Amino acid sequence: MEIYYFLCLFFTDAYLLHWSNIVGATHTDDYFIWDYGQYAERGVREVCEYGYSSVLEHDMKKNVSQLL
Repeated sequence: MEIYYFLCLFFTDAYLLHWSNIVGATHTDDYFIWDYGQYAERGVREVCEYGYSSVLEHDMKKNVSQLL
């Protein structure tokens, strides 16, 4: 089964526009960083809002057993 995630954010403040590091991994069904209709984890929010990937990378390394 393939799962595709789509995140859409709309900024009203131009100073928040930025380029972000690309962060990705394949994972088991037990690991998620956001779910439809729910709030995203802090790491996802920081990548989207500020371009900071360190929290997301740390979370992924902490849960490496659930990554494929």
